Amino acid sequence: MKVPNTVVLGARREEAPDLVLVHLLEPHSNAEEYNEGVLQLLDGLGVTAYVTLGSMYDAVPHTRPLIISGSMRGWDEPPNLGDITLTRSNYQGPTSMTGQISEMAYRHGLATLSLMVRLPLYLQLDNDFAGGARVIDALSPFYGLGDSNPEAELGRKQYEQVTPAMLKNPQLAEVVHRLEREYDNKPLEEAHGEVELSPEVEKFLEELRLKTEGESQTG
Repeated sequence: MKVPNTVVLGARREEAPDLVLVHLLEPHSNAEEYNEGVLQLLDGLGVTAYVTLGSMYDAVPHTRPLIISGSMRGWDEPPNLGDITLTRSNYQGPTSMTGQISEMAYRHGLATLSLMVRLPLYLQLDNDFAGGARVIDALSPFYGLGDSNPEAELGRKQYEQVTPAMLKNPQLAEVVHRLEREYDNKPLEEAHGEVELSPEVEKFLEELRLKTEGESQTG
């Protein structure tokens, strides 16, 4: 059985630029050859800019605008991201092989842009529509996608469902309130990645994460 780990879609638009959408999954082997193949694909299609979109769980509250961290290199003029201000990520953990494609693309002469939306650690939804909507908002002015963003309403309804859980779980409510205070009291560039939680809250979040993983596996 062969499981494809790459989907490539193209979109020709009335106004430039045309788009090539590439959905990448981490390969189990031969990652270096895989990344070289992606670069050859970009080169063969005449791609001039490589934009990476992703998400990660972080100590941020669902009741505040989701933070987007990222970086850009090689642009003659910085891409217009509207009111989105990129923050610098201080993440120092492991990265994926596909995450190295941006570096390879930049060395190959392509402009690169990386957007990483920070999602609430305590939710871990299979499909976080609010996170998707936030990324679309960032790219909309640059690519002229318009104001329509159906994911935003889905995300709002999704996050609203957390309120009943907070009412039933005072400990969860305290976690959210703690993250709100940290978010509101820190400058934007420091509003993620460095939230110091008490050992009790850290333990609760870990138990909540394990519980969520267990439910997804049994479901």
